[in-house]
Amino acid sequence: MTGQTPEHEGREQHEETSAQQWADRAHALIEAKGPDGLAHVLRHDFVQESRTSLVVRREGLLGSARTMYEMGLHVSGHAVAVAGDLCVLTRRVYRNASSVVELLAVSVWDEDGLLVKLIEFDIDALDAALAELTLVAGQPAVLLPSPPDT
Repeated sequence: MTGQTPEHEGREQHEETSAQQWADRAHALIEAKGPDGLAHVLRHDFVQESRTSLVVRREGLLGSARTMYEMGLHVSGHAVAVAGDLCVLTRRVYRNASSVVELLAVSVWDEDGLLVKLIEFDIDALDAALAELTLVAGQPAVLLPSPPDT
């Protein structure tokens, strides 16, 4: 042993794994070709999942919105519940030529009509979204009647 603790033995000399090599290749391709390079490293059935808290600041959202607009993405929705005067839970639909994504979003507004916070949930997480709405408003959530089908 070279003075290392047992949990670090063998780490200094190991063969690079295939995953490491592919990640390096993907990184180089994306660096060279930008977003077009990314398409070359994603499998046709690729799915991204997130189980972490994602925080997006104003500038990040504006950048995303510009990109979504350029892609022809349309956003629609309707209110599902309210709590107090400044908090609402909406069902949102993001649609472009090839896909539709639905989700729930808690919106917190200020008295000047500016959006302060947006908290998104999977479409099937109504209970969690209602609990969050109640929490951020400090008042119980009130479900609204469903809009008529169109």
